[in-house]
This record gives sequence, C-alpha cells and structure tokens, in this order.
Amino acid sequence: MTIEKKGLRLINQFNTSEKAKDILRTQKVYLRLTPNKGRIEDKYNKKDYFVVYKGYDAFENFMLVRTYIQKKYDIPINTLEILLFLFPKQYFTQEDYGSISKQYTIRNIKSLLESGLITISAKGAGYYTHLYTLSNKGKRIVFSFYEMLSGEIPIPIDKVRNKMAGPESNASDKKKMEMIKKLQNISKDTK
Repeated sequence: MTIEKKGLRLINQFNTSEKAKDILRTQKVYLRLTPNKGRIEDKYNKKDYFVVYKGYDAFENFMLVRTYIQKKYDIPINTLEILLFLFPKQYFTQEDYGSISKQYTIRNIKSLLESGLITISAKGAGYYTHLYTLSNKGKRIVFSFYEMLSGEIPIPIDKVRNKMAGPESNASDKKKMEMIKKLQNISKDTK
C-alpha cells in the first residue's frame, strides 16, 4: 500500500469532522501514526494514562493539576477546557471551533491564534476555510495536564517552578500547596 493510500485511510479513522477530513484530502495532507509515546507530536492513548496509580485516583487531584497548569501557562479555565476538547480532534475547522460553548473573550478563533495556542495546518481562503491544529505550546499544555493528572510526572513544589509556592500566593494557593506536598509524600511512600 502506498504512503498516500495509508495516509488517506488514516484520515478516515480520525475523530474529527467530515469538513476537516475533506480539507485534509483536498490539501493532500497524508497522516501517519507515530509508535513513540510521551512526546508532543504523539497520540494520547487513554488506556495508557487513565489508570489508578498506587493509592490515589488521578481525578482526585484534578483541581491541583488544573490550578498549577493555569498558573504556569497563564491561561483561564475556559481556554484549558477548549484545548482539552480540541486536542483529540487533532485537526479542526472554524466551524468545529464554533460549535464549542465558550466565553466572549475566546469566542473568536483569532484570539487562540494570536496567543500561540493553535496554528494553521492548511491555509484556505480565510479563517473559515483554514484547517487548524494545536500548536506545540497548546500540545505541551495538554500533555503536561495529562501527565500530571495521571501521576506520571509530579507537580513541582519549589518556588521557582510553581507560582502557588511563591510569596505572592493567596490562602487558597497555600492550601493547595499543602495538598500537593502531602500527595508527593504519599507517592514516595507507595513506591
């Protein structure tokens, strides 16, 4: 089977809209699956990540991970939710983006483009005909979120890498830092 036929077959298997698939076909963008795991360009596999790890449930710490990611990348919760929604689609159109319920501040796809969270994969005649994907920055945010949520990598507890540990943190952040430190100790004890 030729590379082109394999790429077209993969387009049909993608969890994305028919319009996005048509743009991929029209632009002759051929897809390939990567066998590697853990890099930004890799496909996220729910089976690999959503398991219970040594004594704690991954979703139990959702608020800690969410707050850390929001503060680290200086993004509001709505933007994080949009990135998490768009990530599995991999390629999407303005129409796909328009179907998401969102606040006025990020209602326009242009704001995500300007913030560097998404990029144009295949140019069309304008915003409505472009094909978009998450940028490396957007993918890094999503991967960090999943890896911390699953317990693969710990949430940093030092003041340099975690804004919640700094002197400017509020009472809520300090309480969350206590929980993160407790989680780190539980994790060490169960290894």
